[in-house]
Amino acid sequence: MDFSGAIKKIYGEPLEGDVVDVYDNKGTFLGVGHYQPGSIAVRILAFENITPDADFSGRGSDSAITYRKAIGIFNNADLNVFRLVHAEGDNLPGFNN
Repeated sequence: MDFSGAIKKIYGEPLEGDVVDVYDNKGTFLGVGHYQPGSIAVRILAFENITPDADFSGRGSDSAITYRKAIGIFNNADLNVFRLVHAEGDNLPGFNN
């Protein structure tokens, strides 16, 4: 599946990882994401006009940990491994550990 084919026009020459704004074909703002050449050209970080910074990723990581504590897998003696951050599932696309 090639999602990059859905992009009508790219303004400028973004480099991999650059933060870009995404608009529909009528000029309506859709979101902010990071550019990645390939089949998924933009991974959306937010559907609002924000500037992703260190606080943004920190809040996302904190939210992921809080959720895992709430469902009982953080500090669980019966588990020896779990995914701390699950990219899109934790609203941090492209960020896995």
